[in-house]
Amino acid sequence: MTSVLPKRVIFNFVARCNMACSFCYVPFDGLKASEETSLQVLRMALAWDLEAIVFGGGDPLIYPFTTELLAEAKAWDSRMFVQLDTNAYLTSRECLLSAARQVNLVGLPIDGITPAVSTAMRGAASHGLRPGVARAAAVDAARPATSRPRSSADARPARPRRLHPPRRAGQA
Repeated sequence: MTSVLPKRVIFNFVARCNMACSFCYVPFDGLKASEETSLQVLRMALAWDLEAIVFGGGDPLIYPFTTELLAEAKAWDSRMFVQLDTNAYLTSRECLLSAARQVNLVGLPIDGITPAVSTAMRGAASHGLRPGVARAAAVDAARPATSRPRSSADARPARPRRLHPPRRAGQA
């Protein structure tokens, strides 16, 4: 029997998060992984010839070694799609810029545009996503144009061919 290895891995940090979202699927256990252990696990996954890896969990940028993990993933295979999911809440512009240089996509939650909505969604008092989104926008503007996707269509599969010609006005 041949074993099938995954082509996409989600690397979640499960010790903790800086949010308390009621809808979160991550089973936080309070056990903080070391940089060494994280690198070992990452290298084991990278050996599977991945097409994509997503760093998420609780916010990965809570951990000071996350940018090293991102760099390791990108250096392993520059064609691999590397994504960072972050709420960017406690992240400095410099940290976010450093991380953004290592990834193809920075995923940000936009479930609340006001602090009140964000607090209801994320369970963190006084958390408004505006500062995080503003920092991310500044980071994206600072990235070279060649490292940014040309459009959201680049990430979508091609539309299927039309099997029938479009109907003209007045046709039944």
